[in-house]
Amino acid sequence: MKKKLLSLSLGLFLAASIQTQAQRYATEIFSSSEIDIESDVPFGVNVNPLFSADYFAYTSPEDDAAIADWNADMDFLNNLLSGGEEIPQNFFFPNQALPPEQQTDVKVAPMTMDIYTSSVPGGV
Repeated sequence: MKKKLLSLSLGLFLAASIQTQAQRYATEIFSSSEIDIESDVPFGVNVNPLFSADYFAYTSPEDDAAIADWNADMDFLNNLLSGGEEIPQNFFFPNQALPPEQQTDVKVAPMTMDIYTSSVPGGV
């Protein structure tokens, strides 16, 4: 009997929570004309796995030199960022677009976001 009662109460709780979630964003607070959108605001950088694909070839434990190069690039980037300095452009461009002496193992990509604000005076 206790198991049935527990199962029934759990089922009712789940049903109530699903119903509550379904109504959460049903009411529009602002219309599209009352919202200002600022697009592509930069807020940081991240290692880009698509252009840093060579890293995945360095998983072999025998390739110590390649792993050391990758770690050296990462340490260099971390030191720049902790010092508040700008990242050199060769970390942003694919190696195919750079001469060999400027190529890096690690590639970064800027991260951007959109900021939505109310254009209504006193809006939230």
